[in-house]
Amino acid sequence: MRIRFIDILSFLPLSLVFLISLNNAFFWDTTHLASAQANWFFENGLYRLCLPDSIDSGHPPLTGWLLALWWKLFGKGLLQSHLFMLPFLVLLCVQWRLILRHYFRSHSEYLQVFLFLNPYLLGQAMLVSPDIILLSGFGLFLHGILTDQKWKMIVGSIILGLVSLRGMSCNLCLVLFALYLRSGKIKTFADFVKFISLFIPSAVLAAVFLIYHYFAKGWIGFHAHSPWVSSFEKVNFTGFLRNIIISVWRFCDQGLVFLWIFPLWVLYKKRKFFSFTKSTIDLFILFLILSVLLLFPQLLYKQLLMHRYFIPLILILTLLAVSLLIDAKALTRKYIVIVCLCLMSGFFWIYPDGISKGWDAMPLHYSYYQTRQEALQRITDLRIEKSKIGASFPYNLSGEILDLSNDKTQFSELDFNNNQYILFSNISNDFDRSDIHQLNANWKKKFSVASWPVVFILYQRNNN
Repeated sequence: MRIRFIDILSFLPLSLVFLISLNNAFFWDTTHLASAQANWFFENGLYRLCLPDSIDSGHPPLTGWLLALWWKLFGKGLLQSHLFMLPFLVLLCVQWRLILRHYFRSHSEYLQVFLFLNPYLLGQAMLVSPDIILLSGFGLFLHGILTDQKWKMIVGSIILGLVSLRGMSCNLCLVLFALYLRSGKIKTFADFVKFISLFIPSAVLAAVFLIYHYFAKGWIGFHAHSPWVSSFEKVNFTGFLRNIIISVWRFCDQGLVFLWIFPLWVLYKKRKFFSFTKSTIDLFILFLILSVLLLFPQLLYKQLLMHRYFIPLILILTLLAVSLLIDAKALTRKYIVIVCLCLMSGFFWIYPDGISKGWDAMPLHYSYYQTRQEALQRITDLRIEKSKIGASFPYNLSGEILDLSNDKTQFSELDFNNNQYILFSNISNDFDRSDIHQLNANWKKKFSVASWPVVFILYQRNNN
């Protein structure tokens, strides 16, 4: 495959954010999905399958297990941990580039520029993230379907089936999409069985894990005392409508709205003057399947609408939007340049404190790492014990988990009634507006360190 300047340009943002993050600490959910789980496997043996409930989120522990194996082979450290992601990032880039070439051969080199400018994807590329593994498996599976490469479908489905419960859901979506594409070729039950047999390895591995986990633990997904049980609280009708609004926000956040505005305008203005090609219809069917089987179930629960969960849908919707523009003969290089510039402007969308932000899905969270180190140094200089300081996720964990250091000390649980000190940061979504107002009104600032857009402030209880 020939590499041209436009290829280098399109992969430059992903390469850059990966390279500048090689020594960064673990962040957000990767603290337990990667670091905590890998630490446990590293210390307790790779032959185990079930994790302690405190770090068991119900997903197959592929990321943690592979990372622990990687540490065994190459040593334990932050640099090694980030390099562990490199094969999956390369696989992701290659497969999604091939998908673009399949659908848009004459435009793919330029379209991949803004496909790989996706802020959610760039944010995850900075982390030791199971979602990068998921997207690599998704791309491998999807390209296998499009080109009828059986080995890609088998390997991609195995990756998805072992990386997470969402990966299993993606498997189901892609199998249904493959059946839709082959509806004219599968004429007998024997043809159906022969095709479905490609996914038996993935289904068996996923089933073995779920069954073993259930008999070992007595639960699948979550349990009554799970640290994440609040995320699985069912919502009422009002909550369901609220989740729909949040989902629309996720599709538009951080500049993504600029990917949809012009295609929607073209669809509205020119709908009578062009017809949809098979590619556009196929992509719409895939997006519909993903929306029904992947997104809709998340709308039924309280906190399952994190930005990174939307990446597969957003990537497919991006392809759909482009395909629609090509059908309408409205796609130009000028449009691509304008969209790229508008999309990059979204990298700097920072909402006021008190509004939850998807920090792990935005490149701008990069300043967090150095700012956190400065805050920890100030605390050390003031000789304040961590146990006296209330702190919140994701910076409340020990250095052993965040930095892979020997520091096992942790901050206290956030408690406004009993904490002597509270370490506030806008990187945490756990402080609502009333909490922030209370800290500013009734607590004394000991210090503040900031590097836009991230700030850390240590507050001391005002006893006067």
